[in-house]
Amino acid sequence: MENGVVYASLCCLIKLFDALLIETITKYCGFIY
Repeated sequence: MENGVVYASLCCLIKLFDALLIETITKYCGFIY
């Protein structure tokens, strides 16, 4: 049970980090071009 909660939280964190990373890359690339 606890393992599933940890996995879900980790997955959520990864998705959030991924979204922030993509946004940062998009802004950076937009700045270059």
